[in-house]
Amino acid sequence: MDETRRSSYRYIVRTLAIAIITGVSAALIVAFFGYCLDKLLILMDSLGKRIWMALPFAAAILVGWLILRKNPFAGGEGIQFYITAVNLRGGKLSRRATIVRFPATLITLTMFGSGGIVGPLARMCAGAGSWVVCNTVGRSPFREEDDRSVGAICGVSGAISAFFHSPLAEGLYATEVLKRESIRYTDLVVALLSAVSSYVTSSIVLGEEPFFVIDAPKLELSVVQTTWLPITAVVAGLTGMLFIFVFSQATAFFRRIPGRQPVQALAAAVILSAAVYLGLEWSLRTSPELYHGLATGEIHRITSLPFFSVSIAIPFVLLILTKIILTSITIGSGMSAGFTGPLIIIGMSLGALMSLAAGADPTSVAYYGYMACGMAALLSATLNIPLAAIGLTMTVFGTSYILPAVTGSSIAFIIFKGHAVYRYYGSTPSRGITGNDG
Repeated sequence: MDETRRSSYRYIVRTLAIAIITGVSAALIVAFFGYCLDKLLILMDSLGKRIWMALPFAAAILVGWLILRKNPFAGGEGIQFYITAVNLRGGKLSRRATIVRFPATLITLTMFGSGGIVGPLARMCAGAGSWVVCNTVGRSPFREEDDRSVGAICGVSGAISAFFHSPLAEGLYATEVLKRESIRYTDLVVALLSAVSSYVTSSIVLGEEPFFVIDAPKLELSVVQTTWLPITAVVAGLTGMLFIFVFSQATAFFRRIPGRQPVQALAAAVILSAAVYLGLEWSLRTSPELYHGLATGEIHRITSLPFFSVSIAIPFVLLILTKIILTSITIGSGMSAGFTGPLIIIGMSLGALMSLAAGADPTSVAYYGYMACGMAALLSATLNIPLAAIGLTMTVFGTSYILPAVTGSSIAFIIFKGHAVYRYYGSTPSRGITGNDG
């Protein structure tokens, strides 16, 4: 009995220590990254459109030549490295790649690459969590063999919690994404504690706000045509499969380009610069204005398209296609950016498009309901995170949107669970994109 009590005591102390250390560290990293991102975006916006066209090439040189040439695992989408590290390498993540991913992501996303910040931040915090835990708890009498993996899991949970301010959803995300259909509750518990620690540090101590939320009205189920929710879920799932296909083709294309970085990054810069020239700069970078445009139903004002008088659906279709293509090109070329932010935008746009088909007016309660369904379904189908997709959707839209969130996520996961944008056990890591972060 005494040995059992000692073992329980050691587990409690170890779990709390890891959760607090990683949660606080993740909140600080996210806050500092957000500060740097805001300052650099202001600087880049002040340069003017003529200079904007040259920025993708500058990013290709700075990231491709100075960073990725010597540290290829500092590029790509960060969550894949986390999955590989925890499942196959005992949570070991390169310290150098962790550090240089910070400037690589800032440069990519401020110089008109397309992508989100969740994946790269999760990778940074996973690496930081793994290293910090090994050098604190890992040197104490309470250490265990899996401390490094637990630190990585908690780092990811803490990073996403600081971003969305929803500990439950983020704990689920950090553990669900590790496997297609199952999670370990021992991992989930410590991930939730880390998410809470990060949330407290970010919101109360640092006074940080969530990166984005939508001021959606309370959903009354009677206003949503429930027959359209399953249709929205299926269409969103198919859109997720299109995203996976386009990304895989883009990655294969850039791999066939001979030579080391920055050759691939420069090839991507040609396309991204052309997008700026064509007036598609609104679909690049982290696109915060797109969230606002979708939330207010005025996406046509953001895209500045002359087609709005012809069809209100055209801006949504163009947004979906451009976000899929440009995000695939950015990440597929090896630059550092994430999937989650673009997938949220694509899912919400798909939901808005389906609301038009259902006869709902923009900014009506039903409009937000279909957007919530589209967001949950696309995240669930593409990332295979059904529970986290529900939690994240309710975080963004509010708890009254549980029906469209559950409907979208559940149907999409059941139909498309055999597919995911990430690779798991038995897969050969992709060079520079899905490698082992060695």
